[in-house]
Amino acid sequence: MTFEPIGAAVEPVVEPEATVALTGAQVHTLCVRSDDRERVGANEKHELLVWGSDLANPRVLKGHRDQVRALRYLPDGRLVSASLDGSVRLWSTELAEPVQTWLHPAPVFAIAVKADHVVSGGWDSVVRVWSAESGDCQLRLEGHVDSVVAVAIGEVSGADPIIISASADGFVRSWDLASGAPLLVMQVSSRALDAFALSPCGRRCAVATAAGAVVVLDVGSGERLVEWPAGGLVGQLLFDLSGARVLCARLDGRVQVFNLDGGTPVEVEVLVNSPCPLELHPDGAHVLLLSTYGAQLRRLADGGVARVFSQSFPPRFGALACSADGKTVWGTSRDRLLRYASTPLTEAHCHTQRVMGFRVLGDGRVLSWSNDGTIGLWEPASGERLLELAHGEPVVSVAIPPTDGKVLVGGLSSVSVWDLGTGRRLGKVSTAGSAVAWTKDGRILAAGNAVRLALLDAGLNEVFRIPNPANAFDSETRLIVALPDRAQARQRSRFETARCRVAREKSDGNRAFICGHGCDSGAVVDLASGALTRYGLAVGKSARNDGIGAAWGGAPLTASRSGTVALWDVDRPKPVATHAQPGANTSLYVGQEGDWAVALEGRHFRLLEVGASSLTLVGELDEPEEHLRSFARAPDGALLCGAESGRLVRWDVRTQERSVLWESGASLSAVAVLPNGTLVYGQGMGNVRFLRRAS
Repeated sequence: MTFEPIGAAVEPVVEPEATVALTGAQVHTLCVRSDDRERVGANEKHELLVWGSDLANPRVLKGHRDQVRALRYLPDGRLVSASLDGSVRLWSTELAEPVQTWLHPAPVFAIAVKADHVVSGGWDSVVRVWSAESGDCQLRLEGHVDSVVAVAIGEVSGADPIIISASADGFVRSWDLASGAPLLVMQVSSRALDAFALSPCGRRCAVATAAGAVVVLDVGSGERLVEWPAGGLVGQLLFDLSGARVLCARLDGRVQVFNLDGGTPVEVEVLVNSPCPLELHPDGAHVLLLSTYGAQLRRLADGGVARVFSQSFPPRFGALACSADGKTVWGTSRDRLLRYASTPLTEAHCHTQRVMGFRVLGDGRVLSWSNDGTIGLWEPASGERLLELAHGEPVVSVAIPPTDGKVLVGGLSSVSVWDLGTGRRLGKVSTAGSAVAWTKDGRILAAGNAVRLALLDAGLNEVFRIPNPANAFDSETRLIVALPDRAQARQRSRFETARCRVAREKSDGNRAFICGHGCDSGAVVDLASGALTRYGLAVGKSARNDGIGAAWGGAPLTASRSGTVALWDVDRPKPVATHAQPGANTSLYVGQEGDWAVALEGRHFRLLEVGASSLTLVGELDEPEEHLRSFARAPDGALLCGAESGRLVRWDVRTQERSVLWESGASLSAVAVLPNGTLVYGQGMGNVRFLRRAS
């Protein structure tokens, strides 16, 4: 049996083309000359490293005695550097010594350049203007009463260039560049200003306050154009090329894109306690950033991932720069290496981190979700990605209502609902969603790690919260099932008609079952009153359940540390069926329809058929050669297994025959079989591929 791929594979991850060892110290700042002929980095030894075409042998410029905080190239190719040692230095990078050295009496934090003018500001609260031609200090601009944190050179329509400065005194000031005459004094805050950016047209500036608010000013009139409220300390601000959007990197790791015309900010990335350096891509539609997952190229419009420069390029602490043509990305990190990679501007159109699972919709389309925080909607016939939905944090769970028109997405700290027709997010709420489910009347259930269960209406408004007994052992909720009414369940179980009639009279179907990973119990919740009925899910001496899934009709299926797999009726205190292999820690994989399961103990696994009140062992297999990570059931009953090695393995449970259907270049983290026999797999590196049986 052979398979052929559908569509062309587009790898999302770009590997470094070269790795160059640095000279004994981490480079924390990078700058690329506008003609791409040269790039410079400042390292922890206060040296400047200049790379031309010979990356292996950078020129070393020495002179600074403290950290270099800013680097800028003049139009003629000369370099300006500013340091905490109180100096601003002008370099011809062909020489080892600075051409000019200009001194402040205190650390210098910021510089700006235009033509032959160099503007600097720092701890002493004075803004100075230097001539790159003569070396003279042309202007001393006084007025601030605290450190100058940023300077820029802007323009007002019909007027000469102006200098704009932002200070820790909470003020933004402007001066005429030619005469030094003060123009405007704008108080933004009574506290310090932490970040500043000037728009490309030079007529607007964005400022971040110490409270985390972002304010946009008209530098000609001083008018406050817009203000976004506090949301965490800000480390960096950028305008896009159009000047219509502001990028905000907060110190808690979040990156937001604000639209000056209004609307909800786009969350570009969510990181963990890591300030994120940003670099606007020259095409104006993307931003480069460093994340927990490496350097990424993200779309400004929706925060989606266009490219990833592998996890080793670079780790999350470092510096990042892009060539003027946008084709080369440079990065440094704590491992004291310089890396670069070239990439086409076309997007990858797939995930960029581990694919965690698939859902096949009623119309044949496929949903995939990933640790990169995105959900993909795919057309299997062509392998084309139709939509990318950016949840903003790793996706832990998804749920599809019977209509297939929406998708419910759960993350570690938020839940969102999306329209699969338009790709529009219908709402997002801050509540943990390690497990999510739809109720039959369109309401939403969500719970997570050490939190309470939340019942939400269709608009994500909270109906009530109740204590979650599944978290009694401080574990993560892995299963929420909105139970059908008892009559429906028993009809599917082929119970006699008389019992179905009795059950219908006693049940309203307004219930849900919840259970956590590593727990010995679960609970049934009455969704009308919030009342709980707790059930023990302990089998054997090792009571904890390391595997949890939902069998058909929502019945819980558990695998305990004693090696026992149990099927439960939530209305009974004992399991209705068990299958035991004592003495082995057992994890569990349950098929999407709940009619089969794989119980794993190391590299030994069992395939079980799941009935209404039965568990039937279909076959067992020891696989010492492969670490199997994902499973799917073929229409003929064979089991398809995705391996860590990248092999897709077919196991015929009747004959015990094992064969390799496909080999890929990375671990297969998810596998599914479509009704027409097409196979889809997801990789640890994020790629999604469709395979059809060759004719």
